[in-house]
Amino acid sequence: MNLTSQLPSKGSHSLSSFIQDELGATAIEYGLIGALISIVAIAAMTAIGTSLKATFTTVTNAFAGGN
Repeated sequence: MNLTSQLPSKGSHSLSSFIQDELGATAIEYGLIGALISIVAIAAMTAIGTSLKATFTTVTNAFAGGN
C-alpha cells in the first residue's frame, strides 16, 4: 500500500462526513436564536425603560410639589 492510493478515499470520506455533520449547524442555529431573543429583549427593555422613567419623573414631581 502506498500513501497516494489512500489519500482520495480518506479525503472523500472526510468531505462526506463533514457535509453530513449537523452538529455545527445546530449550534449556529441556537446562537442565532439566542441573538434574536437578546435583540428583542433589549428593544423591549429600552421602550419600557423610557416609559418607566417618565412615570417616576411624574411621581417625583408630584411629591416635590406636595411639600
